[in-house]
Amino acid sequence: MTRLFLLYMKRQDKTNFWDWTFRVLAAAIVIAVCIIAHERDIQTPPAGVDRTFSEMYDGATEVEWEKHLNGYNVEFIYDRHEMEAQFSKKGIWKSTRKEIAVNEVPDEVMKSIAEQNTGSWQIDDVYLHTAPDGNKEYYRIELDKEMTGREKTLCILPNGTVMKM
Repeated sequence: MTRLFLLYMKRQDKTNFWDWTFRVLAAAIVIAVCIIAHERDIQTPPAGVDRTFSEMYDGATEVEWEKHLNGYNVEFIYDRHEMEAQFSKKGIWKSTRKEIAVNEVPDEVMKSIAEQNTGSWQIDDVYLHTAPDGNKEYYRIELDKEMTGREKTLCILPNGTVMKM
């Protein structure tokens, strides 16, 4: 009788282990599917979104679209610059980020970078952010400190004013 009980308990432990393993795997798959469903690459956005993009960036190449919960994101090359733009579901332009070279940064912005005690920091990337409201243009400067791996970001208006983050 004791042997039968021990055999039964061993079987129960194995069953519980595989039962819980299955439940955890199933939950992980459901979570992964939900994440993928909310942000996914698409071939072509709705006509209104595509029309707005085409009017703004006629001739853009290497166009890659992503669908998000609140609209669409597109990465592309335009006028030899890597760019990224966001559009609402209705095709309304929300903002654009353009990667630019350091020599394209206005003097006022470069002076402001120098005033931020960035002597040992190196400029890694520079982006020009624009939005429909003309007052929402700024430069995002990403800095790296060699040998430490530290990074820092400055956001500066075209007139050289540093924005608080």
